[in-house]
Amino acid sequence: MASGFNTSVPHPAPLRKEAGWALLFSLTVPPAAWIVQLATGWALGAAGCTIIDRPAVVPAWADTAMLGVAIFGVAACLVCAVTGFSIWRRTSHEYSHHDSTLEDAGEGRTRFLAFCAVFAGLLFGLACLFNLGMAAMLPQCGP
Repeated sequence: MASGFNTSVPHPAPLRKEAGWALLFSLTVPPAAWIVQLATGWALGAAGCTIIDRPAVVPAWADTAMLGVAIFGVAACLVCAVTGFSIWRRTSHEYSHHDSTLEDAGEGRTRFLAFCAVFAGLLFGLACLFNLGMAAMLPQCGP
């Protein structure tokens, strides 16, 4: 009995298993690192800011923690960009034949996602770098 699937057509992303978890890591860690860096920077940076006359208690380690989280965010984004670039290079030979246009066949999906990982790593790394500059230069509220 025929299954109804054309088995002579190759999968549009034959190297998807070669990328695996590294591609998922490279796509999800940069935005997560930026969100964590932004949230912790906001919380620690605003710890000394109050609208009441009472002075707030700011931990002595708040500045160091803000800088550490920001540096970690930049480093994580750069590692993900390099990992995405490595996957992009490894999948350069994903398709050597083209029976139709790329839009119709959906070829090169793994390579496209690897390019998106490089772009996301660089973009969110730049955002984390700007936040690192703000954490390093701007003083906290408080005494």
